[in-house]
Amino acid sequence: MRACVLLLALILPCFCDNNHSPNLRLINKDEINKQFFPDELKPKTVWAKFVDIIPPDNGGTFGDLITNPRQNGDSLLLRDVALLPNMYSDEQNFLWLGQLNGRIITSVRVLNFGRHRAYTRRIDIAGPNAQVIFGVMPLNDPRLLIEVYGF
Repeated sequence: MRACVLLLALILPCFCDNNHSPNLRLINKDEINKQFFPDELKPKTVWAKFVDIIPPDNGGTFGDLITNPRQNGDSLLLRDVALLPNMYSDEQNFLWLGQLNGRIITSVRVLNFGRHRAYTRRIDIAGPNAQVIFGVMPLNDPRLLIEVYGF
């Protein structure tokens, strides 16, 4: 019985934490092509993948985007759930920033789950930094799983 209570006490905060994506912020349409890495961390070369159009809903994985296939030796460095603070009456764009000091990011996956979807517009990777820009259609409440892999 004590073991069950202890296990529950250790696991419950993981499910109850409602502060999911502190690195998420609303951006305007003119900022979609901008890099938001801090000045001291701006790389000389950036690996980027982006889409210019929102694909039609074909019932599949529209809106998802994966930068690179995973490499041998990669491990999961960060998994974040991006939840929007509000619903909006017009299309919005959001920025997610990840910084993992002392690590090298090799791949980022942005996956939708739930009934509503966001549309990943671009993913940029530069050393220990990653940024994801995604669009949200009016009155949608998407859930995104952002997975960062590297070593």
